[in-house]
Amino acid sequence: MFSSKPLVFISYSRKDKEKVVTLSRRLSSHGVRTWLDTHDIVGGEWRREIARGLRQSNFFVACLSGNTVQRGEVLQYEYDSALEIQRQRLEGEIYIIPVRLEPCEVPDCFMHLQYMDVYEQAGWDSLIRALRSKSRPRPVLAVAAAVAMAAVLAAVGGYMWLRPTPQSELLAARVKGKAAIATGSVQLGVTLWKMEPSQNSDPSGVREIVHPEPSSQSGAEPKQWTPVRLPTGAIFHLGDHFQVGIESSRSGYLYVINRSFRKDGSTGPASLIFPTNRIRAGENQIWPGRMVRLPDRDSVPPYWELDSSRSDYAGELVIVLLAPGPIEGLDPKEEAFPVADDVVADWNKQFGAGVRFLSYESQQRRLTVEEADARDRGALLSRTAPSPEYIFEADRGPNAAVLGTLKIPVGGRP
Repeated sequence: MFSSKPLVFISYSRKDKEKVVTLSRRLSSHGVRTWLDTHDIVGGEWRREIARGLRQSNFFVACLSGNTVQRGEVLQYEYDSALEIQRQRLEGEIYIIPVRLEPCEVPDCFMHLQYMDVYEQAGWDSLIRALRSKSRPRPVLAVAAAVAMAAVLAAVGGYMWLRPTPQSELLAARVKGKAAIATGSVQLGVTLWKMEPSQNSDPSGVREIVHPEPSSQSGAEPKQWTPVRLPTGAIFHLGDHFQVGIESSRSGYLYVINRSFRKDGSTGPASLIFPTNRIRAGENQIWPGRMVRLPDRDSVPPYWELDSSRSDYAGELVIVLLAPGPIEGLDPKEEAFPVADDVVADWNKQFGAGVRFLSYESQQRRLTVEEADARDRGALLSRTAPSPEYIFEADRGPNAAVLGTLKIPVGGRP
């Protein structure tokens, strides 16, 4: 936990395995720990294990060669995940290091980063210097720092406090409900639920009852579904049914925009999917402790389905916007309706700047009765109810808007 050696996640093509193993050994001889799939994935779902390795690592080294020009699903998942982590880090902090094993093209997604040619001595020396720039504190130093901080806090009494985490701020605001006072920061919590066939152990209060169309009775879907949180690193697939739960640390008006994204990073057209008259009758107010469920229990059907006929389809972007008041021109219509690209870009620039994205490692968890009461029956969430999977946090005044974008990777049909 307190090792002073940096941990490096090594991403590579299986065709370069021999070169990468040699690279890993050279790094180890220089006091650098490496995360390699062949050594560190000992079982379980590979996406989950890769996500855990990425979160634990100080650096992401992308080993590039002629074999990485055509990327498979695993390599693309690693690139996308690393880029998302890089966006969450402080500006200027090194995390992704493209490393060329041989003369080759650098992927467009890494063109803005300085790459290093480890087949040349100068490139190898640069890599070692970069990796040694970040280390974790030794136990003695960590303990000494903790003792020093405790002494300072004791000395200054109530005038200096450790800032609570976004997660704790959001949970504390739940208790106050509409009476919560807007502070200088705001947190938006988002949770995704996949619909799975209900089990006998599921309380009736968490089950969704779906009545299939008569024409499809022969191959009808189960009549009862239970929302389930997927574990960290798990992926949705085409055909999956899902719901979204959103909560906020302050009162406001909620808007949700959706657009697909493709394997090359391009995106499809944007649509306002909430508020609409089909969901919650267009009512989009939110306040602390209130969970807004999309779609709501009265929608038909009470979930969204992931579907696309494009061969380059890679997933969905869910853009969540919290505004202090209703946005002019976005009055609810019966169905989702398009939003111009320049409008979405302007919102991102105005309201998305400085927003921090945080995810918390979670295990698979079926919907609890308390969550069901909050999502479906208007009860307020308590502080002890499960935390949201993802949090967007920003420093904002009481009358400012905030926007966060959640990326949902989607695989092929299972």
